[in-house]
Amino acid sequence: MIGWWSHSTSLSVASTRIRGALVMQRLAAAGLATHWFQRKHAEQYRCLVINKRYDAETLAVAGQLKGSGTRIVLDLCDNRFVDAPATPEIAQGVERLRALVALSDQVVTATPTLAERVRKACPQAPAISVIGDLADDLSLIPADFRQKLQALQARLAASVKLAGARTRGRLGLVWFGNHGSPYGDGGMSDLLRVRQALEDLNREHPLFLSILSNNRAKFDALFGDWSIPTRYFEWHPLAFEALLQQHAVSLIPITPNDFTACKTDNRVVTAFDAGLAVVADAIPSYLPYQAAIPLGNWQDGLRAYLQSRALREQHVAEGRKIAARLNDPETITRKWIEVLHV
Repeated sequence: MIGWWSHSTSLSVASTRIRGALVMQRLAAAGLATHWFQRKHAEQYRCLVINKRYDAETLAVAGQLKGSGTRIVLDLCDNRFVDAPATPEIAQGVERLRALVALSDQVVTATPTLAERVRKACPQAPAISVIGDLADDLSLIPADFRQKLQALQARLAASVKLAGARTRGRLGLVWFGNHGSPYGDGGMSDLLRVRQALEDLNREHPLFLSILSNNRAKFDALFGDWSIPTRYFEWHPLAFEALLQQHAVSLIPITPNDFTACKTDNRVVTAFDAGLAVVADAIPSYLPYQAAIPLGNWQDGLRAYLQSRALREQHVAEGRKIAARLNDPETITRKWIEVLHV
C-alpha cells in the first residue's frame, strides 16, 4: 500500500489536487493501492510520499517508517531553499526540509530547475527525478447545494459586469493566482511591472482587466488608480473556469528570483485549457511554449493579440499541443510508478 501525506487533504488546495489526488487517481487506475496517509495504518505502507510537509512530526514519522522498511519519497513542487527566509519559523522549516531530503530514498521535483536548486542546497540528496504536473481538475473539489448556488450567483454577477465591458468594445485581460508568497516576490503585485505597457495599449485598443485571486484588500491597494477598468473576483472553484472563459488573454508577469524560476507550467496550461491566449515573462518551464507565447514581449506581443483574434486562436491551439506533449498523463503515471518501486 502507498501512503500519500500532503500538507493538507483539502481538495481546495491546488497542490493537494495536482500533486496528490490526481496522481493517486492515475496510480489507482494502474492497479496500485494508494491512500491518504493515516498514522494508524503506518505499518502497512510499503511506500510513503510526502508533499509540502516540513514540520517536526513529519520528520519524526518518516524516520520511524524508514527504520521499519518503508520507502520514503519526498515530492517538492516549490523552491523553499531561498537565500533569505522571511521568518525564523520558515528558516526552521527549511532546515527540517534538508533533513527530510537526506532521509528520503528518492526526491521528486516538479521541474528540472527545482532539481538543480535541491541538489545545490542539499549535496547529500538521494536520487532526484523530475515529474511534471498533471492538468488541474477543479471538479474534484466537493461542493454542497449552497456552495453550488453561491457559485452560480457569482458567475451570473460576473457575467453582467464583464458583458457590459465587452459591449463597449473592450477586450478582456485576466490575471489569476494566489495574491503572493512568503518565499519570494511575486503574485498580484507582478502586474505593476507591466502596468505602463498595458496602459499604453489601452489608449490604442480599449481594454479591461480582471483579477481572480484571494485578497481583495491587496487588489484595492494596487489597482485603485489604474486607467484601465479593473475588476476583482474572489477565486471560487465552481466559478473560476467560467470566469476565465469570458476573457481573451491571460497575463502572467513574473518577478525573476530563485522561487519563481522553479515554478511549473500549470498556469499556462490552465489558460490554454480555458481558450485564452497568453502573454508571460520567461521562466524555464515556459520556454518550450515559445511558439505559442510571446515571452517577455508585452508591448508588441499583446498588441498583436489585440489586433488579431485568429492569431490568438492559432496560439491557443499550438499551446494546447505543446502542453499535451509535455504533460502526457501516461508518461507522468509511468514516472511515478518508477520512483515508487512498487
